[in-house]
Amino acid sequence: MAQVEFLVRPLVGASEWLNATVGLIGPLTEEEEREPVETVGQQWVRALRRKGFRISLRPLAEKQVLAWLLGLGLVYRYLFG
Repeated sequence: MAQVEFLVRPLVGASEWLNATVGLIGPLTEEEEREPVETVGQQWVRALRRKGFRISLRPLAEKQVLAWLLGLGLVYRYLFG
């Protein structure tokens, strides 16, 4: 897919920051597996880390996605704005 080059690097950086903030960095260690889960959010993050899930915002730099977002934004503004 064709990408808007100047958006790729910031979106990859934002993805890395978001993964680190949420806690989706690397696989679970044995010590982390033994720790009790206190909230539903921690349970979700732990399940996602077991599966190797990562957040990627890079697809937002694709021209087709940007065109759809622009179109949806215009429709929303026309209907509700």
